[in-house]
Amino acid sequence: MTLPLVTAEALADFYPKDYTPFDVPGGRLALAMALMQRLRDGRFPLEQLRRGRPSGRLLDVGCGRGDLAASWVQVGWEVLGVEPSPDAASVARRRGASVEVGTLDTVALEPASVDAAVFRHSLEHVSDPRLDLRRVYEALRPGGRVAVIVPNWGSWQRKAFRQYWFPLELPRHRTHFSPAGLKVALADAGFMDVDVRLGHPLITTTWSLQFALFGRCLTNSGSALLAGYVASLPLAAVALPVDMAFRSGDFLHATGRRAA
Repeated sequence: MTLPLVTAEALADFYPKDYTPFDVPGGRLALAMALMQRLRDGRFPLEQLRRGRPSGRLLDVGCGRGDLAASWVQVGWEVLGVEPSPDAASVARRRGASVEVGTLDTVALEPASVDAAVFRHSLEHVSDPRLDLRRVYEALRPGGRVAVIVPNWGSWQRKAFRQYWFPLELPRHRTHFSPAGLKVALADAGFMDVDVRLGHPLITTTWSLQFALFGRCLTNSGSALLAGYVASLPLAAVALPVDMAFRSGDFLHATGRRAA
C-alpha cells in the first residue's frame, strides 16, 4: 500500500487535467489500438468473461474514454462504465457505453444486475480493493465473472527499474499486488475459482527505459505512441525470456466467479 493514506476526496488532486488523453485517436493509430483491443478480448482474462455468453451486460470499472467498452459494444454487449473523470465519461458515452461519473464509493450498483465485470488498471488506484471487489461481487448475477488486470509488484522489472518502473505510477497507485495478494483479495470478496496468471505486456520495458533515461515518457500520444509500440517489439522479445526464467511478468491477470 502507498503511504501516507489519503481520503477519497484527496485522491482527486493526484489526477491533473492532462493525466490521460481523452481524445480518441484516428488514422493508423486508431486501427492499431482497435486491433490490439480485439486481441486482448480474445485472451485471458477477458475471454473468460465471454465464455459461453455471446452477449450480456458488462460493468467496466474505471472505463476511461471507453476503448474496451467500444470493442464490446461492437459485438453486441451492453456496457455500464464507472469513471471518475467527467471528460473521459463523456467520450465513453459517445462510443456506446452508459457511464456513471464517480467511483464505487459514490455510484450505487444494482444487485445482481450485470453478467460480467472488469477492473482493467483501476483496482490499484483504490485504497480498499477488497471493498470494491465485494461491491462488484454483489452487482454480478449468480455465475457472473470478474476480470482483473493490475501491475505485478513482484516483477523483476519493478526490482530492476525501481522508481523508474513504468507501472509504479506513484502516488496514484494506492495498492500494490503480488500474485498471492491478488488471489487472497478476490477470495476474501467471495469469488470462487480464482485464477491468477502472469501478464507480459508489450510496452512496459520501453516505457520504463524512457523514465530511467529521460525522466519522462516520450511516446505517450499521437504518432509517437505508435512509434513506441513498434520500438517495443524487439525489447519485448528480449524481456519475455527473462520473464519466463524468473517466472515473472509486469502485470497480473486474474478471474473469479460468483457462486451460481
